[in-house]
Amino acid sequence: MRVFRTTYKDRSGRTREAKAWYIQFTDHREVIRRIPAFSDKGMSAELGRRLERLVEFRSAGQPLTPELMLWIETLPPRLQECLVRYGLLESRKLAACRPLTELLVEFRGALAARGRTERWVDLVGQRVSTTLVGCGFAKLSDIEPEIVERRLHAMREGRVPPAERRSSRGRPPRTSISARESNHRLQACKEFTRWAIERGLLASDPLTVLRPVRAALDPRHVRRALRPEELRKLVQAAHDGPDVRGVTGPTRALAWRLGCEAGLRIGEVCALQVRDIDLEADGGPLLTIRAPVSKNRTEARLPIHPALARDLAPYVRGKLPTATVLGLPPSFRHMAPFWLKRDLEAAKIPYEDDAGRKADVHSLRSAFITTLVRSGANVKAVQVLARHASPIETVGIYTRLNAQDERDAIGAMTSVGPTPDEALRATGTDGSVLVSCLSGEAAGGCITLPLDAARTQSAGPGGPSHPFLRAEMARTTGLEPATTGVTGRYSNRLSYVPALGREV
Repeated sequence: MRVFRTTYKDRSGRTREAKAWYIQFTDHREVIRRIPAFSDKGMSAELGRRLERLVEFRSAGQPLTPELMLWIETLPPRLQECLVRYGLLESRKLAACRPLTELLVEFRGALAARGRTERWVDLVGQRVSTTLVGCGFAKLSDIEPEIVERRLHAMREGRVPPAERRSSRGRPPRTSISARESNHRLQACKEFTRWAIERGLLASDPLTVLRPVRAALDPRHVRRALRPEELRKLVQAAHDGPDVRGVTGPTRALAWRLGCEAGLRIGEVCALQVRDIDLEADGGPLLTIRAPVSKNRTEARLPIHPALARDLAPYVRGKLPTATVLGLPPSFRHMAPFWLKRDLEAAKIPYEDDAGRKADVHSLRSAFITTLVRSGANVKAVQVLARHASPIETVGIYTRLNAQDERDAIGAMTSVGPTPDEALRATGTDGSVLVSCLSGEAAGGCITLPLDAARTQSAGPGGPSHPFLRAEMARTTGLEPATTGVTGRYSNRLSYVPALGREV
């Protein structure tokens, strides 16, 4: 390595030295390189030493140390471009030094290229931006898991507003986020770091040590599944209700039925086309959820109830295959929660129950899955009909049972306990007179007398006057002294069986 100054001649022909120092070194390809450095000789010499170390790593094929990467990030852009041009630095490593906001734009483009919807791309990008940029990170190398964890914790407690833009309905931004939203933000940030690893911008995921928090500790919006009788009232109220912004009552009733009888999401109901319904399919009517419409971008063919297919038939006949079935306006997807509340009020069904659980539009899909589980359907069949990737989501999230369902499940079990005869035999009372006396079969031959009847009847000179009392008294072994007090009605009376002539 050599640090020197170049000379040049000015307009008058005099020889002068350049203000900047130059560094001459040999790269990993044994090519002599010369790059301009700084006006200070000491700083230029330090730059030359770092360049020599960079050449050593490049020649050995070893990954750069974090210290060396941090030094490269602080270099001026012209020097970084020189290193990329000489092959000492990969372009993807240089991309890691770019601002985080520019990388987020490319990340959104990658999500869109994977087939994600525009709404989903905007949501994920917004979660990553408000979290990472809000932490003060300017580059990928600035991301630290401890700072991200503290940021999410502060946002959950409301000490740091989420800084979200106002919604289209004019609601103010939230002052805090729920534990579930915190997990969604962490998941979005991890998806961004995984994308950076795939592009070679990061060597490892810095957020892999972070774990989601328990969402059950901070529930904000808990849904409830409407029971069948409530669903019938809702559909009837919607069917008999007035037109709302061009949507008739029967059309709204069919929209709610597609949610609770077919498990369709509100976006899928709006995008349902005539070609998606096959009323004459072998085995019964079928409904197709096309891949561009489905949430998981997978096409599904599902059976539908014959009654629902019969009511959909007038909306299908005489229309083009690409025409929408219900003809809902574009605003229905966003206004459906408010229209559902109106129909709930008309049906006299509370939107929120005593436990704080709400009956929103997505509760119709939850009611569909819960009804299938209550009917005793196979878990795998319910998972397929719900179009979930895992039964954990089907049973653990969407199935919402109540105390009555739990009691019905216990009542449907077959008891494995011993029969009454075996239970009495275990107490030593099997075959005794007490069993015969207490049973319904011996009730007609059992005479009940006061306990002091023997003493009062034998007071005379002839002994007991009652013929039963003159019979031979026999004690039954194996009974506890308090056997006569099994129940209150036998506590102070004597039972006598004439057929056996035994005293109990």
